[in-house]
Parts: sequence; C-alpha cells; structure tokens
Amino acid sequence: MEDLMQRIFRWTFLALLILSASMLYAQGTGTITGTVQDSTGAVIPNADVTLTNTATKTASHTTTNTNGDYLFAAVPPGTLDLRVASVGFTTFEAKISFCACQSAPAWMPR
Repeated sequence: MEDLMQRIFRWTFLALLILSASMLYAQGTGTITGTVQDSTGAVIPNADVTLTNTATKTASHTTTNTNGDYLFAAVPPGTLDLRVASVGFTTFEAKISFCACQSAPAWMPR
C-alpha cells in the first residue's frame, strides 16, 4: 500500500511540475526592435539604447547599427523604460507597456 502511495505522489508531483512549466512557458517573452531616427527621418547609428524593467530595475543595453536599428530579444512582458541617447541629440525617453510579440520603434527629436 505504501508503494502505491509513493507512486501516486510521484506521478502527481510530476504532473504538477509539467503543468507549472507549461504555465511559465505560456507567459512567453517577446522582442523589442526599432530604428532610431531624427526628426527628418535620417537614421542615427551608434546611439545608446537602454531598456529597463520598472518592476525589477533590470537594465539591458545595446547600440544601434549603421542602419539605426536596435534589438532586445527575450524580453518578458511588463512595464519598461526605453532610453535612447546620442551625442548631438536630445535624449529620448518613453515608458512602454510591453506584451510578448510586440515591436517598439523610437525616434529622437533634434
């Protein structure tokens, strides 16, 4: 009888573990991409882009490429602060309510 109870416990534990993992996976992550441009539409290469999760204060940093593009991969959903800075331009800041599978563009006014 005790052996049967241990088997039931193991299978129940395994089922709950699988269910928990699938629930975490369902929340998912997304990618934030964009192109940094000035007010005339010209791209801004080598701009510093920072993405900060407001709940955890975790920051990720990247630099735009020669086309002014940036990318943040595997971003969990939440409220984020986006900051773009480049020499000779006003720093751009925005608050983003991010859900998985979204894209967030940014431009920088002169």
